[in-house]
Amino acid sequence: MMLPVREVLTCAAAGLMMAGAMMVMASAGSAGPVPDSMQMSELRRTAAKAPVLLVRGDFGLVEVRKALLDSTGVRSTSWESAAHVRPAIVTADAPPPVRMPIPWSGIESIETQHQQKTKFALMGGITGLAAGLLIAGTSSDTSESDAIGKAGWVIGGPMLGAIGGFALGSFVGTRTVYSSPRQEGS
Repeated sequence: MMLPVREVLTCAAAGLMMAGAMMVMASAGSAGPVPDSMQMSELRRTAAKAPVLLVRGDFGLVEVRKALLDSTGVRSTSWESAAHVRPAIVTADAPPPVRMPIPWSGIESIETQHQQKTKFALMGGITGLAAGLLIAGTSSDTSESDAIGKAGWVIGGPMLGAIGGFALGSFVGTRTVYSSPRQEGS
């Protein structure tokens, strides 16, 4: 049984169209794991509360301020981004700027950064004051040199505590809010 040429061409054209559609769908699927609507809603809520988002990927680390998240990726609404581009004297090793939006396929993780410098500096200052008063109060000598040493502990303790708390608060407060599914499986 022989099929007419017209039917063969119609079937071939339909097959090519289906194959093309499947290729387009496959390439869209491999573009990257876009978060579902529920996860996207949570990410947007978190991004609105965070002053800075740290986006990690093959491109390195990018700080995004005033982040906007959608199905295309992550971008900054203020155009100020992570590299904090500054003029440089030598630019031979400078990485190329990250193009916005950063596509989901290139994102390995997103972290929020709520630095707690003030809180930790205050806690360190109070702790330093308490330690300085405790050390100054344990001495029973009333000589003039001992009074200077006591004053040093009372003044220096809070200063050292505040500096230490400020430094510690700079590193505390980063939390991962998104990890790429390909990273979780690895």
